[in-house]
Amino acid sequence: MTASTYSSNANNYEFIPCKELTWNLSRSHLTTQYKSFYMCFDDGSFGYIQFAYGNLGLFVKVAPLGWTYYPSKDEPLQEPIISSSTYLYRNMKVSKDRYSVDVHKHFMHFDVNSQNWRVRIEGMYDLTIQMKDNGFGLTDFGQKNLGGYMEHKIFPVSSLKGSVTAHGTTRDVTGTAVFIDAMFFKDKFTNLGHTWQNSLLFDDSKKNVLTCLHYFPRNSEDTFRSQASLTLDDKLVAVLLKNEYSTNGSSQVEGVRYQLPTHIDRVLTGSTLDDKPIRVHLASDLEEVQSITDVLNIFPKWAKDIVSIWAGLPYVFVWLQRLKADVYIDDQLVSTLSGCHYVEQTCVHMPH
Repeated sequence: MTASTYSSNANNYEFIPCKELTWNLSRSHLTTQYKSFYMCFDDGSFGYIQFAYGNLGLFVKVAPLGWTYYPSKDEPLQEPIISSSTYLYRNMKVSKDRYSVDVHKHFMHFDVNSQNWRVRIEGMYDLTIQMKDNGFGLTDFGQKNLGGYMEHKIFPVSSLKGSVTAHGTTRDVTGTAVFIDAMFFKDKFTNLGHTWQNSLLFDDSKKNVLTCLHYFPRNSEDTFRSQASLTLDDKLVAVLLKNEYSTNGSSQVEGVRYQLPTHIDRVLTGSTLDDKPIRVHLASDLEEVQSITDVLNIFPKWAKDIVSIWAGLPYVFVWLQRLKADVYIDDQLVSTLSGCHYVEQTCVHMPH
């Protein structure tokens, strides 16, 4: 049995209007930028779409895409769909206003005036996503790093409609989405931590969303970076930066070197946007892993060994289960979120 506890204490964030969601492809240094949607559909299924850009140095630029689909419990086929493609940058067509991209037959188009997205993954997703509120952003999770930086812009609630094609069947869907725009500059993002965990709780009301993002440092003396947000009734209520994250227990998948937690406990604290003290608590045993992705599995072994020098050995583990979280404002229980909880843990290095 193992246990670990991490604490974060950052103070700086800013509100982000939609006009700041352009692609930034002019950096000459190592750069990674990605734009992602995490989508909870009203029928209980779940999906993820990511468009990315990477400047790997030595004049190598790429445009990776990734997408997943986790069927609802009512669908006849329960097998998740995990897919990705990586194209050279020359296949990435960026609009003049730098809000929209086309990559091969896939696209992500944004109308900044209407705050409306059209997103298509050829053969699987055809969606319209409407942002409901402004987002927020942090650079280095409120920490300073002169050598490089990472930045996350999160828009925690959007509505969606469209169609999904999975296992040979196309159907109409509606739901809720969280949007993340991330940038890593002047440093390999794999240097910033041995593990990072993104988790989202979509309340059954479809109007309340809790987001959590944690970066676990490679060295125990380095800063633990964490940020969370709470949206109630489609409005951002709080950005939570003073967070405690604890795990208990461990498990290991055969053939995979990483240890996985069996129980998580989070206490997320801060102030509401109108300066009231707020605390959110959630704890849960983690159920069976829904999917495991060896990110470098697309490469032959000799190439994987080379790429791992730059990228580590990334594995992505996903849990999808129901969970509750209690929200306290002024030490009074004001809400209990209950619904779909998505946990995505990316392990890149073994902890030092």
